[in-house]
Amino acid sequence: MRGQWKTGWRVMALLAGAAAFAAADTATATTRPTMPPPGAVNYIEGQVSVNGQEVSASALRNVVLAPNQVIDTGQGYAEVLLTPGAFLRLGHNSEVRFESAGLADTRLNVIRGSAMIEAEQFVKGSHLDVKVDGATAQIEQKGLYDFDANQEGVKVLDGKVKLS
Repeated sequence: MRGQWKTGWRVMALLAGAAAFAAADTATATTRPTMPPPGAVNYIEGQVSVNGQEVSASALRNVVLAPNQVIDTGQGYAEVLLTPGAFLRLGHNSEVRFESAGLADTRLNVIRGSAMIEAEQFVKGSHLDVKVDGATAQIEQKGLYDFDANQEGVKVLDGKVKLS
């Protein structure tokens, strides 16, 4: 009989410990910051619009570009998260269409002006393609890339692209 009581107390202590651990992990999980999704606009300065609607700095948390949406800068700048560790930066008087925005497949079209991509991290097997004047640059590794629709060019400042 005593053996059953000891076993019962051990099981109860084990269950109480597991419940406390699970509760602590749940509390920690709710306080962790969430990663913004691909296409999230991180920063703007000056005139920036998405699909023709002006974006204000106070509304930035809610601005996420979906496929076929266009971000446009007048006298302004914008920064958009492409994937964790990869950012798109638009200069003045620039326009970029997001053909797809996802963790494994991101495709952009620089319609007007200049855009720069800084890829601090790059996951092999993922696609990060940028179209400029009919040519497509497929980014193949981390680096710094400059796209200019006005001068019909792609500059690889650091990294590697495959042109098609």
